[in-house]
Amino acid sequence: MAKSKQRFAWTYDHAESTVKVVDSASDTDYTFEYSELPEEIADRVAVYGLGKVLQDRNSQVDADGKIAGMVKTYESLVSGQWKAERSVGARFLPAVIEAIATVKGCSVAAAQAAYRALDDAQRVVLKENLADEIAKVEAKRAAAEDVDLDDLI
Repeated sequence: MAKSKQRFAWTYDHAESTVKVVDSASDTDYTFEYSELPEEIADRVAVYGLGKVLQDRNSQVDADGKIAGMVKTYESLVSGQWKAERSVGARFLPAVIEAIATVKGCSVAAAQAAYRALDDAQRVVLKENLADEIAKVEAKRAAAEDVDLDDLI
């Protein structure tokens, strides 16, 4: 039996406020219409959806940066910007991982593996010991300009 992720395909039609789900195992589909929801339920779904967007877009952010990331995401949404579901890369790499990689002179993957091997108490001590390096990484990120990739596309 296929995993759920592979079995179901989701299509979001924002203009029509519908969600279509296709089950590849049974070759059936169903469309869910937001407009059919009673107002009270629609309001709850909308708030729940906002929470999920904030969580999803900050799922790779270190716990210490979650609230700041969510505020940035919310401000982006309020300004009318709808970005990719997830952004991947150094900007969302926890600063502690980048600091470990810099201090130890290892790859990001090696730093992540080493960090994951620590228990919560060890992580707290590590972050305290690397506080200056973490602050430098965060300052560097805040000052960094966005990279234009148009010439590569």
